Amino acid sequence: MKTLSKKVLLILVFSVIMVNYCQSQDTTKTPKKRNRDSCFTSKKNEIRLGGFNLTGNSFMDDLSELYYLDNNNSPNGYYPFLFNDDSKSYGIGYRCNSRHGAFRLSVNMDINSGSESYPASSNIENYTYSFSYFRAKIGYEWHVDISRSEFYYGLDYLIGLQHFSDTYINNQTVAEADQDIYNSTETGVSCFLGAKYFLTKMLSVSVETSLDCVYTGSKYNSTVNGISQTDFPEKNNNFSFKFIPISVFSIGIHL
Repeated sequence: MKTLSKKVLLILVFSVIMVNYCQSQDTTKTPKKRNRDSCFTSKKNEIRLGGFNLTGNSFMDDLSELYYLDNNNSPNGYYPFLFNDDSKSYGIGYRCNSRHGAFRLSVNMDINSGSESYPASSNIENYTYSFSYFRAKIGYEWHVDISRSEFYYGLDYLIGLQHFSDTYINNQTVAEADQDIYNSTETGVSCFLGAKYFLTKMLSVSVETSLDCVYTGSKYNSTVNGISQTDFPEKNNNFSFKFIPISVFSIGIHL
C-alpha cells in the first residue's frame, strides 16, 4: 500500500508539472501554413467528462453473478476474484496539447453500498455490502487533425484500487455474522486508439478503445463472528491482457 501511495503521489506531481509546462508555452505563435482561426483543434487545454469501460458490467451485475442461492434460498458460493476491475464507472480527465500531441490525465471511480433482502424461507436475516473502485491514468497521445475530426493513439500508465466487503447474519438458533473482505491493487499500461469530433471550437465528443496490460494483486479474507476461517486470508496475483471495446466516451470542453 505504501508503494502504491508513492506511485499516486508521483503521478500527481508529474501532472502538476505538465500542466504548468503547458500553461507556460507561448500560445501566440502561429504554426506555418496553418490558419488557427479556422482550426477546431487550436485550443490548448481540454477538460473531459464521461463514462469509462462502458462495455463492461456494472457493479450490481457483478454482484448478482457472484452470489447464487441454494435450494434453501441461502448464499451458497462466493467468488471474489471474479470481480471485474473494468466495471462501468464515471470520471474526469485533463488533456494538454503539445506540439505533436497531448499530455493526458484521467481519474475514474465507482462507489456503491446497500442491502439485500431474502425470502422468508431463507436462513439469512440481514445482508449489507459496500464497494469502491478508483483508477488513475497518465500518458501521452499523438493525433492527426482533419477539419472537425481528430484521430489519436497513445499509451497510458495506470494504477487502481478496489475494495469490497459484505456481511450477512444467519437467522439460526445461534446467530452468526459472516463477513467477506476483498482488496486489490493494479498497475499496468494501456494502449489506446480514439476519435474525436468537434461540435464547436469549445465542445467535442470522443470515443476510445484500449488494450490494457495489467498486473493485479488481491487479498480475500472471510470471517465468522470476527474469526478468520481456516483457509483465509487468501492472496492472489495475476497478469492479464484486457481488450475494452469502449474504454472511454466523453464530452470535451476546450479552453
